[in-house]
Amino acid sequence: MTKKVIHGILAALFVVFTYVQFNDPDPERWVTLYGMVAGLSLLHGFWKPLPYVTVALMGLCLIWALTLIPGMLEWFASDDKSEMLGHMMDDKPYIEQTRELGGLLIASAALFYLWWSSRPKKEEQA
Repeated sequence: MTKKVIHGILAALFVVFTYVQFNDPDPERWVTLYGMVAGLSLLHGFWKPLPYVTVALMGLCLIWALTLIPGMLEWFASDDKSEMLGHMMDDKPYIEQTRELGGLLIASAALFYLWWSSRPKKEEQA
């Protein structure tokens, strides 16, 4: 599969992720984040890659993810793991924190791929 196809699939996937965030309690940050990943996917695939922006956004995602690890650990310690698939509960914020951590890790993985796939090949460096 060519890089353009993979980048196009990533862009489409993150557009869908962006769209479903509009009903989230805090859509601004998620629409912005997923929209930026979708945009960078298009830039990397069809125009000029922006490696520094990609790495910076990936770093931001990973730092943000670190702040959510306590919530994930609380979910691991809970008795009912299936509540992750249910509705958000005010008395269990760790459910949303764990979901958000997953979203940040998916975005980070996509950004890592974009960065990795756009670095110059050894033949191009010489």
